[in-house]
Amino acid sequence: MLRLSAAPYLGVRAVGQEQIRPDQGGLLLSNHQSFLDPVVLGLPLDRSITFLARDSLFRVPLFGRYLKAMKTLPIARNAPATAVMRDALAALERGELVGLFPEGTRTADGSLGDLKPGFVTLARRGKTPIYPVGIAGAFECLPRSRRIPLPSPGRVCVVFGEPIPTEEIAAAGGAAGIVSLVTERIAAAHALAVSWRETGEEPGGVDAIGSKG
Repeated sequence: MLRLSAAPYLGVRAVGQEQIRPDQGGLLLSNHQSFLDPVVLGLPLDRSITFLARDSLFRVPLFGRYLKAMKTLPIARNAPATAVMRDALAALERGELVGLFPEGTRTADGSLGDLKPGFVTLARRGKTPIYPVGIAGAFECLPRSRRIPLPSPGRVCVVFGEPIPTEEIAAAGGAAGIVSLVTERIAAAHALAVSWRETGEEPGGVDAIGSKG
């Protein structure tokens, strides 16, 4: 249903999703543009994504209902995240995709903010590839400043970057090294998505799931 409605309305285009292996789990780490991000990340994939999100988002009208329907794991800001991390690691071990927005909050201007190190535990212990993702255009459809969370039609580009294998994650060293590595890869994917949206030049191997335009 979302493919038939949301994809054309938001003008979603995606490239690189064929790199996600269908036979194993993976950690999807993306920049955070708007409440639409879980939707536009899931639209190009034939697999479901278990997202981690702040518990306060579950109180947002309609969006909170969507999160519950997608079996999103709530993270309480003032409570230990041990149980959530355990559930997320279990999902990875079962071969599922786990999605997280490591900036921790939506961008105020469309740019990529600093990544929080909360994802490092999953990166280290998950023993699965990290898939860096860049989103451009979701901010314009539904910016953080909009009081009523109703999206405008737009053109959203999603770039799934080259996977980061477990060996490269281990070689990055401590938490700071892993954060730096992932920041670099998400920034590269985001830059490609921005360029694609602005110029119309596809990064290559595009899979258009909405109408052209």
